Amino acid sequence: MRTVDNARTTDTRAGAFQRHLPLLATEVICLAAVVVAVLTRQWSDIIIPALLIPAGLVPLLLEHWARTPIPAWLQGLYAALLLSGPFLGSHLHFYAVWGLWDTVVHFYSGILIALGTVYALGIAYRRTDLTTPPWFEAVVVIAVSGLVALLWEMSEFTADIVVGTNAQRNNTDTMVDLVAGTSAALLVVIPLLLHRRRGWFAAFGSLV
Repeated sequence: MRTVDNARTTDTRAGAFQRHLPLLATEVICLAAVVVAVLTRQWSDIIIPALLIPAGLVPLLLEHWARTPIPAWLQGLYAALLLSGPFLGSHLHFYAVWGLWDTVVHFYSGILIALGTVYALGIAYRRTDLTTPPWFEAVVVIAVSGLVALLWEMSEFTADIVVGTNAQRNNTDTMVDLVAGTSAALLVVIPLLLHRRRGWFAAFGSLV
């Protein structure tokens, strides 16, 4: 067991830069946005990119806490979410340019959260030898996606009031985003169940 752990540690250190490259690029973009806001004295424009800088460190902290590397593709999906939602949508006001962009981002986030939940459950199952019925796993994945969608809407509501962004337009917009973020998890849950029961969608083998 110790040999395996050492091998994982070595692999983590050797591939750390490549795994974190998407988020490192995100950090550079956000830092540049902060610098531009300071130089132009647009103080309200500092808040969102400044908050995204620590948000980009979340996978690094999770790797340290869980003692396991997070795949580069999953970190890349997370980086794309940070840039497409809070940065492009709110900071650069793209939500006001195309009203459906908010819904697209929420739908995408639902897929990302579902994939991340499946990956986390896979780690937990391997470490604890725990087994659960496929339907229970599916319920957990959908529930987590729904919870994150709710928390996201709460953060957008707060940002609109405190920062002056325009992420939320009305109640219909909020409910559509909640439905999009939650229902998107079905695109992960359905093939996951087929993988569990019939062995289809072999790509899920790397997650579970």
